[in-house]
Order: sequence, then C-alpha cells, then structure tokens
Amino acid sequence: MKPAKQEKHLHVLETGDSVVYKARNRNPAAVTMAGKRRTVAAVVLLSLADVAANTILYMNGADLYKFTCDISFFSIFTSLLDIWILALLRGCVLFGAVLSVLCNTRDAVPRIKLLASRVGVLPAAMCAYTFVKLLLFSEKEVKFPHKPWFWGTFVGSIVGCAVFYLNWTFLSRISTQSYRSTNSEEGTDEEREQLVESEVKSKSNLSSVKKLFSYSKPVIPYFLAAMSFLIGGAVSDTFLPFYTGQVIDGIAKIETSQNKFTHAIVVMCLLTAFTALFDGMRTGLFQITMIKLNIRVRNLLLRSITRQEIGFFDSVKTGEITSRLISDTTTSTETLVLNLKVCCSTVVRVVLTVGFMFKLSWRLSILTLLLFPVIAVVAKVYGRCLKKVAKEIQTSLAKANHVAEETCANIRTVRSFANEDTECERYSDRLQDAYKLFFKEALLLGSFITIEHLFALAQLVTTLYYGGHLVLMKNLTGGNLVSFILYQNHLRDALEKLTDVYVQLMVAVGASKKVLEYIDREPEIKNGDQMAPSKPEGQVEFRNVSFSYPSRQSVQVLKDVSFQVSPGEVVALVGPSGSGKSTCVNLLEHFYETMSGQVLLDGNPIKAYGHKSLHRMVALVGQEPVLFDRSIKDNISYGLDNCSLEEVQHVARQANAHQFITYLPEGYETGTGEKGMQLSGGQKQRVAIARALIRRPAVLLLDEATSALDAEGEQIVQQTIQNLHGHTVIVIAHRLSTVEKADRIIVIDKGRVAEQGRHKELMQRDGLYAKMVRRQLAGLGTPG
Repeated sequence: MKPAKQEKHLHVLETGDSVVYKARNRNPAAVTMAGKRRTVAAVVLLSLADVAANTILYMNGADLYKFTCDISFFSIFTSLLDIWILALLRGCVLFGAVLSVLCNTRDAVPRIKLLASRVGVLPAAMCAYTFVKLLLFSEKEVKFPHKPWFWGTFVGSIVGCAVFYLNWTFLSRISTQSYRSTNSEEGTDEEREQLVESEVKSKSNLSSVKKLFSYSKPVIPYFLAAMSFLIGGAVSDTFLPFYTGQVIDGIAKIETSQNKFTHAIVVMCLLTAFTALFDGMRTGLFQITMIKLNIRVRNLLLRSITRQEIGFFDSVKTGEITSRLISDTTTSTETLVLNLKVCCSTVVRVVLTVGFMFKLSWRLSILTLLLFPVIAVVAKVYGRCLKKVAKEIQTSLAKANHVAEETCANIRTVRSFANEDTECERYSDRLQDAYKLFFKEALLLGSFITIEHLFALAQLVTTLYYGGHLVLMKNLTGGNLVSFILYQNHLRDALEKLTDVYVQLMVAVGASKKVLEYIDREPEIKNGDQMAPSKPEGQVEFRNVSFSYPSRQSVQVLKDVSFQVSPGEVVALVGPSGSGKSTCVNLLEHFYETMSGQVLLDGNPIKAYGHKSLHRMVALVGQEPVLFDRSIKDNISYGLDNCSLEEVQHVARQANAHQFITYLPEGYETGTGEKGMQLSGGQKQRVAIARALIRRPAVLLLDEATSALDAEGEQIVQQTIQNLHGHTVIVIAHRLSTVEKADRIIVIDKGRVAEQGRHKELMQRDGLYAKMVRRQLAGLGTPG
C-alpha cells in the first residue's frame, strides 16, 4: 500500500467513520494504534506546556528558596503556591489517564468514556478557586502588583483548566475509536453498538432544532423585524438599574449635583417609554412569525403524509397522525419561536448586565458568576429528564386520541353492540397513562423551581454580606450596591429564562421528532413521471406476481399469480374470502409493490406511469365507497378540474344515480355529510360509480361495487358496464348474475389462479367455481 493511501485511510479513522475504515483498510489495528499514539503525544505535550508555563509564572525568576519560603510561611491571601499546585494536579490526572490508555486500553476505554461528561467538574472547580484566590488577594492588597507575571499566573491557571478539558476530550475520542474499530477482543458487538447509539443520540437534538430552523426561511423578514425591536427593548431596559442607583446616590446626597439627580429621573422615564414601545412591537411581530411557521410546518407534514405509500397507513394509526398534525406541530413551532425570542433577548440582556456589573464592582461580579454554574448543571440534568418525559407524553396522548377518533368514527357500530362503556374505559385508561406522565413532569418542574429559589436566596445573602463589607471599606457606594443587586436579579432572571429555554427546547425537540420524521420520510413506493399516454389501451397482465402485505410479511397473499386481461374485456375475479382478489386490485392501483413478478399495464410496469396519469387510466369503486363532506357534484368530479354539470349528470345517469339526486332538496348541490352518512348505502355506491366513470378510465375496477344495490339498480349498472366498449373492466362480485355475464372468470384460491374461463366452461369442469355456484344456489354460501 502506498503512503498516500495510508494517510487517507488514517484520516477516515480519525473522523470516526469506522464503516469506511473497515471497508478500505486491511490492517485496522495498525492504523488505530498509529492514530492513538499521535493523539496521546499531543495530549502529553499540551499537559507539559501547561505545567511548565505555570511553573515559570510562579517562580518569576526566583530560586528554589521560594518553594521553602512559601511552604513555611504559606498564606492564602498572599501566596500563589496553591495555584501552581493546581497545575501539577492537572498534569498528574492527565498523565494517569494517558498511562491507563496505553497500558490497558480495554479497561480504560469505558472508564474514560463514562467520565468524559463528568470530568468537567474538576477544571471548573479549579477555575472557580482561581477567581476566589483573586478575591482573597484583593482583601489584603490595596493595589495589585502591576507586573505581567502576577496577572499571567491567574490567566495561565484559567487557560490550563481549558487545556485540561480539551485534552480529556481528545483522549475520550481516541479511546472510543480504538474501542469501536478493533475486534471482539476489545468489547462485544453489543457494547460497540451502544457507543455508536449514544453518539447518534447526542447529535439528534441539534439536528432536530436545525431542521425546525430550516423550515422558517419564509418568515425570516418578520423575525428580523421582531429581533430589531427586541434588541432595542433589551438595551433600554438594561440601563434602568444603573440610573436607579444614580437616583439613590442623589437622594443620599452622595452626589451633590441636583442636575445629575434630575438627569437620572428624565433618562429613566425615556428608557421606560422606549422599552414599552419596543416590547409591544416585538410581541406582535413574533406572534405573526409563530403563526406563519406553524401553518408552514402543518402544510409540509400533511403534504408528506399524503404522499406516503398505503402500507404506511396500515402501520400508523389515523389518531396518531391527527395528533402530530394538531398537537405536535403546535408544540414544536410555538415553543421554538417563543424560546428563540426569549433566548435572543436574554443573551443581549446578559451581556449588557454583566458589563454593568463589572463596571459597578468587579469583586461582587466574580463572586456572583462563581455561583451560577451550579444551577446550570442542575438545569442540564432536569432538561434531559423532561425531554424524555415530554416524548412519552406525546406518544401517550396520540394513543388516547386514536381511541377517541376510532370510537367517534364508528359510533354506529359501537352503539349497535352496546359497547359505549368499554370504549370509554379504553379512553380513560389511555388518559390515565398520560396523567401519570404529566404527574412525573410536574414533580420534575416543581423540584427544579424549589432548587432555583433556594439558590437565589443563597446568592442574595452572600451578595449583601460581601457588598456591605465593600461599602464599609469605601470600595463601593450604597447606590452602586443597590444597582448591583438589581442587576444581579436581572442576571438571575435572565439565566433562569435561559434554563427554561433549554428545558422548553427539549420539549420542542421531543414533540418535533415524529413530525420531522414524517416530513422527511420518503415513500417506499414511487411512481415514475416519464409515462403519460394520451390514448391508453387498457391491457392488464399479472406476470408471476407474489405478494405479502408490509404489516404481515410472514403471510404470503399471492403466490406466483399470472393472468391477462385484454382491452375491452370484462373479467370477474372470484374466490373464497381472503384468497387475494382485492389484493390484485390494490396492486393494479399501485397501492403496494410486488415482492416478485410484475403488474403490467399496456405492456409497461405499473410503477413506470406517473401517479396522476395512472389513476386517470385506472379507476376504482370499492366495496365500501367513501364520500367526502361536500356536495354530490363535488364528490362525483373529485380530483378533476373544470368539470361541467352536464358531464356530472351524464355519468350519474350511467350509474343510475341521476333520478335519486334530482329528488333531493338541492339536487347535485346537496351535501353528503361526513363520510356520506346522509346517503344510503346503495346511493353512496352509485355516486362512487359515477365518480369512477367520469374519468373515462381505460381500466375500471369494481370491488364488490354493486353489493349494496337493489336488483333493478344492479341490472342497470351491469348494462352500463356491458356498454363500456373499448374499456377494460375487472369485477369482484359475489352475485351469480354479475359473474356469469363476464367475458371471462378467473378463480383465485389461496393466492393462486385455480382456474379461468367462461361461466359455462367452468361449470362443465366441475371445479372450485362450480362448487361455489352450487353452494350459492342452495343458499349455503357465495362465490366471492
């Protein structure tokens, strides 16, 4: 292998792409070890640099006697020995981790991986101690030494803490790579899968938020306008505590100038007026942004769902889809916009507030900032828990909605079996599951608020005690102390909002995962766009077709089915229930994809035709036709543009529907009600037949389409079918009168073509068809 190729393979390994690495490198262990050694060498050099730099700054050109003096007469207020010891401690910890990786990779890998998310506590504590040390020096020193080494010691300690965490991250990454890319001697397949899964989860939250942001492009102008008013209001509001302190100093006569006192009052009034104006404008604009984004996401979700294959709806319940459209889209978009608004406002306020706090008193500012990381860690822990609970809540509510929707949609069946109480109990059980999750969420939020309030109390007491000390020492004025406390409250409120933003973003992420999954989901079955014949012939062929439904792949419905239907031929499919007759119709409509074999239309595979073109050529009338809550005219012309009333009336006469429609109060403008409940079963089927005929299809599929018609209506529809010259008709029917008049009868049994021919031919063969006919005539069964 050439050196250039070796380097390329090594780069792939260092980026963590173990799949590509394994596929292209014949010696993974060697490359892994080489990358690990280079990373370990970099970590060691950085650690040595940290220790060396802090040692030089601490010695400041002195001899070794400095150590003896500092140890013998150590004072926490004047000596920097403890800062240097922290540098040694960082180096020792890192050297120990490096040795464990080199000597015992298999045991060190899970330990370093586990500690990677927690080890940040050590450098954070060291950094906090460095700031405390600076405060202690300020108590003894009137003026700090204006020497580079003095300030360099503190800066070097802080930089060393950052380098320590960076080094640990490097070790964690290299350890993960070697652990994942080696053979089973360094961990089982299950352990490696868990590591990969944890990395995927850590990136999923960020990707979900990015996805939501990507959908907000059309509302960017509104968002930018709202942001300008938001920043203006935040800036105006941040100046108020400062001028409040100026007023207090004026009242206490610390500032003797009456003009300054009056000036502070006037400025406060102007700032308040501007803040009110800016807040009103930004609220309205953010509301418009939120509404537009919500509508956009809902449209995208419904467009994606309606393009999915029929198998998707076999596995995903309607109630769950409705819940995603109504509840999850609202939760995700509104939460995103509202928290984005809060986040931007809070960042501006935090930056300005911290600046004013350091201007008033850098000592109190350092003391204040030392306490905030504690609540940040607590917020992160609670955020993870709340995200998990929020996702469970959304799933639980979706299940409850499915039960309620299924009950209401089938209320006649529920009523006919007197099963109302059972359905209500099912719904109650689902709501009880949701209640338990809501209760858990409430406990988490309640405990988090309690911790926040206790933290605020501790911070206030500490600030008052130390601030009073500074006032007595003439290092701070009373007005500045009041201003500082006001700014501290502002900062605490801002950071609390930031923690709430994090928690709420986790809620939005949990609610948006399924929404984004459905929006990005590509249908498994796609139609081509290249074929749209203007004059289709209507020739149908099943060529060695085998099929199983996606939700029941272990059950093979069709087994090597082959038959042809010539243009203009009327063919009847018969067979026992569950034999696969309706499945043939579903495949011809391209609702599903065959497992093997092909369904051909005019000699071309079904999937080669465009979606709209195919369903203009092939029209279906199902056993249970579904009408929409619209007028009869709109139902018949469904899916067609610029359809005249004369065309609608013509096909209605063909389907024997015109007469009953004209008797209705509003004729063709009469509403059918939800799912056509205002019409009888026979009337719905005749409207559905008219809806199919108006498309002038090359292939007409009738799946028990005349089952709800009376004898006269069926006879007229049959005569209409016989008169459809030049059109292919495939009929699934159980009535002998419909079957015997077909040009050809295909008998399907247990997913196979058992026999085919005309009615008389099949009766003479005395096969399955003949037995089914005799059972029907005897009143013991049906042929379909």
